Amino acid sequence: MEQEEGSVYAGESLTIQERLKRVFYAPRSSFEAVAGKEDWLDWFLPTVLVAALGLVSHTLSIPVMDNLDTPVLQNQLQEMNEEQKQQFLNSMDMLKAQGWVMIPVGTFSTLVVVAFVLQVMLRSLFEVDVTFRQSLVIKGYASLVMGLEWLFRALLINIQQTPIVQTGMGWFVPQNVATTFVGRVLADINFFDLWQIAIIATGMSALGNVAMRKALISVLVLWGIYVGGGAAIATVTSSMLQQGMAPTG
Repeated sequence: MEQEEGSVYAGESLTIQERLKRVFYAPRSSFEAVAGKEDWLDWFLPTVLVAALGLVSHTLSIPVMDNLDTPVLQNQLQEMNEEQKQQFLNSMDMLKAQGWVMIPVGTFSTLVVVAFVLQVMLRSLFEVDVTFRQSLVIKGYASLVMGLEWLFRALLINIQQTPIVQTGMGWFVPQNVATTFVGRVLADINFFDLWQIAIIATGMSALGNVAMRKALISVLVLWGIYVGGGAAIATVTSSMLQQGMAPTG
């Protein structure tokens, strides 16, 4: 098994606060500092922080979600067909009513699911005997980026006065392409996801002694399958609904 050379940070003693800060600009130093001595706080604390940031972002976005009569949003709704408009309005109602529960529950459930997938991948694909706690740490550290994404989205929502904002390739997808398979895939590609992928690959490399290039490729492929599969399901479902609502006879 190909291994990465140790970095200058290997074996450096860092507090958990320092490890969490370095995730954003020197993630390998964070993972190498915790290697072999992973603690439950290393996955629990960042996840709690992310959930808290998500709730703060939700609070900041509620006033805009409560006002659906802004000119920007009305223009966006006019570009939607009836099915898209109804889906959006239903999602807004659900988010306003259940967002306070959905955000923390979703954050922790995503942590567990992704950590399980990482452990399976490292053990089966790279034959690395990683623990579930190590996988939780990898995803927990990487999830800090999601907290920044939520804050950035809340900022855009308040600046643009609409809940419909994009943080990636969705900026460049015209409305008539947004509901196609290609449009959905492009809309799901954003900077924050790619940042998380880079951190996860770094964690796999540091804690699993996997070559960084191989770790990065494997996570990108996995993410590509997830994005492509989700876009395909959404496109097929939308097409079936449109056919079902089409007049017959």
